Amino acid sequence: MESALAILGYVLAGLLMLMTGLAADIDEIRRGFTPGRRALTLRMLVVNLLLIPALALISVRWLPSGGGIWTGVVLLALCPAAPMAPPLVTAADGDTSWAVALLVPFVLISTLLLLVYLPLAGSLWQTHSATGRELSSIRLIVLMLPFLVPLAVGLALRIILLRKAASLLRLVRPLTKILITLFMLTFFCVRFNELKEVTLSQLFAYAGFFIACGLLCGLFVGTVSRKILITAVIMTTYRNFMAALVLCIPLGLSTRVQSDLLALSFVGLAVVALFVTTVSRFKTQ
Repeated sequence: MESALAILGYVLAGLLMLMTGLAADIDEIRRGFTPGRRALTLRMLVVNLLLIPALALISVRWLPSGGGIWTGVVLLALCPAAPMAPPLVTAADGDTSWAVALLVPFVLISTLLLLVYLPLAGSLWQTHSATGRELSSIRLIVLMLPFLVPLAVGLALRIILLRKAASLLRLVRPLTKILITLFMLTFFCVRFNELKEVTLSQLFAYAGFFIACGLLCGLFVGTVSRKILITAVIMTTYRNFMAALVLCIPLGLSTRVQSDLLALSFVGLAVVALFVTTVSRFKTQ
């Protein structure tokens, strides 16, 4: 079952990255770095790719380990930019074009940074690993290939095929949604016994992590406009849950850490859904 889950996870990761590349709007990405938006975009990159991972890596050294419950938080902090975030930005009446412009740089740079961040947290992975394997450079590169190659292929197809890429995207998107549901249900069933050990205080702590991410983003980006603030908060708090869940298996993390990460993902989705629902109700004000 572990091998099947790992294979399904990597197929799903590849499809998500392919979908991200196919959905990329090159003109929107360029506009995200025009003089009027460049400062905001760079602030978002700093918050999501530097500040949040750095704080997670530093804080885990003095937070109580509790069986490694914070290991999942660190891994999720290293995985920003969920490919499914822009539709939520649209639902909350945010700036969808800016969200689309942020997505590809987020995914591309964060994936490359994992080659740096994962070794920095190497002792953490090894402590809570079921295998005790060290993270060699070759193994890290192999772990990243299912993310980088489909993203590059999707971007290339988008540039070459232009409008035809939209038709291909319409085929990939439903399949991806089906696989996400299948992967989450399989993960939930496999880790159900460990999930029962997750405590209420742990869930509140996880909710606090996402709220802290949103507050940090709001303070750093500033209140330029309501749409920009909503977009920044969603793009920051909606971490790449699928990437973190996919990575935790080949990293050899223990079943308890995997179940904690699954609980963390559910809490994160609930926090984002609550935020989107709240701002949607007040968007006319």
